[in-house]
Amino acid sequence: MEPRDYRFYKISKEATKQIKKETAEIQAKRQVLLNEAIESVGAKGVSFSNSWGENGTTIRAFAFAVDKEFDFAVKESQRTSELKVIRAKANSKKGKAFNAALDAEKDELNKKLKDLPCFKDYIINKFDIQCCSISQHGSGAGMRMLETIVGYPQNDKSFLICAIPNHERGMDKQPSIPDCFEEITYGVFYDLSNSK
Repeated sequence: MEPRDYRFYKISKEATKQIKKETAEIQAKRQVLLNEAIESVGAKGVSFSNSWGENGTTIRAFAFAVDKEFDFAVKESQRTSELKVIRAKANSKKGKAFNAALDAEKDELNKKLKDLPCFKDYIINKFDIQCCSISQHGSGAGMRMLETIVGYPQNDKSFLICAIPNHERGMDKQPSIPDCFEEITYGVFYDLSNSK
């Protein structure tokens, strides 16, 4: 993170208290939907979508137990010590049917999850502070994606902090900053987000 590329804010304790309540209700509903979908396809978890402007509201794929056996050929795209993301090879009827069932369940789940955003998306949407842009890498080589960052400080969960790409550096138009946001310096932001 290049400090000059962002403006830094602290969100008031009152607004944070309300956000906690609202996001807890949303998260409970999300978890029910996720559990139902995971169980319906015999999976053990999911992989969330995270990319340009996507912060994990929808899923990218279902994840299965590493030791789960299938009676058709599969291809792994991702693996951890406990889970693997797979697709069936499309050279069998069973494989094609498996992929179709996974895709249908994923699409149906994602339609529902879009109305129940993840924590970060909820805050970004609530305050309309989404901002994505591209900046030159500090070393001068390559490009970096910049996007709104929001979360709790390391030690104090009574307020939120966020970093929004800075329009003065040629980025997207700066979002309107709500009254419950207090601008802070990079040093304060760094201390809050990195203190142990």
